[in-house]
Amino acid sequence: MSDGRGDTGAGRKLGFLAAGPSSGRPLAVTHGWAADSSFTSCISALFPKRRVLLIDMPGYGRSADLADAAPDFDRTLSLLAATLPEGCDLMCWSLSSLFGIALCARGMLDGRLVTVCGSPRIPDEPGNPGLKERYVRKLLEALTPRSAPHLIGLFYAAQRRGLGGEHIAACFKSFKLPPYSVLKAGVDIMAAADERVDFMRMRNRALHLFGRHDLLVPPAQSGIMAKRHGSACHVLENSAHMPFITEPQAFAKAVDSFLIY
Repeated sequence: MSDGRGDTGAGRKLGFLAAGPSSGRPLAVTHGWAADSSFTSCISALFPKRRVLLIDMPGYGRSADLADAAPDFDRTLSLLAATLPEGCDLMCWSLSSLFGIALCARGMLDGRLVTVCGSPRIPDEPGNPGLKERYVRKLLEALTPRSAPHLIGLFYAAQRRGLGGEHIAACFKSFKLPPYSVLKAGVDIMAAADERVDFMRMRNRALHLFGRHDLLVPPAQSGIMAKRHGSACHVLENSAHMPFITEPQAFAKAVDSFLIY
């Protein structure tokens, strides 16, 4: 694996870890809230023919010095677009799916999009199955600098359905929490961002993966997202919010059938 620390100056990029053959078609992977590229590192082994870029979002891991960009959706979007190699496919897990959808809608992604336990609108609303609004509100109220480690620990404990529970626990144990401002920015974006109109504008082919037991992004969301021409949906039956860890082979098979090399 090799590091990409991001450029300095006006042309800054997000930090990333690259794996796989340099001649392989690039597949960029972004993580969700309160995570970093260490949680998605297992994805590189599932696609050995690809050049996999495990990207850290602003304030996390190799992008820790870009924490000030975290509250700014458009600035984060620009940083992500600047980081992606030409012609790459993009895989977005959880909250970062909002950025993947926005990139596609604005013509900033040439390749195909895979969202993993993500949707264009996170909170539950009429006609949009999602994270119950009361849980979003409670999280906004409860998240403080002091409570953050405990709340995030509970979040990951709830994801250990299926295989891979030990790996999830190990990732969380070694995970370095970003500043509180970065965590708070993520929750604010989760509550406010609405990419449903942009989602229907997308021209990119897209695959949307869900976990049957996911309480954050319910699999019922697949019935809505499948209505867009060019989108396909697949539900992994023995997973919650982290199917690339809990059902790696089924996850890889679903993605391989969509991403034709």
